[in-house]
Amino acid sequence: MGSVSSIDQAQRTKLQHDISTFVRMLMAKESLNQAQLAERIGIDQAVVSARLRGVSRWQVEDLTALAVAFGIHPGVFWGDPKAFVPTIGPAPVAASSIGGDAPSTKWYSRRLGTAA
Repeated sequence: MGSVSSIDQAQRTKLQHDISTFVRMLMAKESLNQAQLAERIGIDQAVVSARLRGVSRWQVEDLTALAVAFGIHPGVFWGDPKAFVPTIGPAPVAASSIGGDAPSTKWYSRRLGTAA
């Protein structure tokens, strides 16, 4: 498994996008707006907006706060196979460990019951 520094820019951008998509799904499931999420995780609404739009990156501290706010294991953001999301189900196996793609938006949608 490569180190974080070995992840190229395209992979970082995709991971950030996937995290934002997942956060939007969690927000929708709980009917939260950006201001309410910002209050829950202790950052400004403008920062939440910038993170969701991809203008700035999600930080480890943000992901930890999001996990606490939504009652999920923080490993779900990385597809950690040991992560368990009590109301959603187990996270998929990490892409790097099986040579496949990262958890898809479709996977998250199925777990959240928001799939079309």
